[in-house]
Amino acid sequence: MAVFEILTYQVKPGRLEDFLGDVRELKRVLDRVDVGLTSLRVVHFMLAGAESGRVALLLENTDLSTWGQSLDNEIADPEDQAISARWAGPDSPVTLVDRMLWRELAL
Repeated sequence: MAVFEILTYQVKPGRLEDFLGDVRELKRVLDRVDVGLTSLRVVHFMLAGAESGRVALLLENTDLSTWGQSLDNEIADPEDQAISARWAGPDSPVTLVDRMLWRELAL
């Protein structure tokens, strides 16, 4: 069953394009190091009350095993770690609000 990693961010004023540029760079890295990644999407919260204006990074993997392998590869990759460090630093375009791992349930 599919596994979804969802990271929610508060974008700092005027920094959305900086964040999207970083995500484009991240996508190139993930295309290289991840296994089982079937999609990467960025969504913008539109009708979300107090959370309006936030963004979420949605990553879909084929299953939990490939997600785990991908995470190991990301941790070992210097380019991926540079992006993570940039987002954790004081000049980050975003602030991480939430990180979740969801697993699809069979119907």
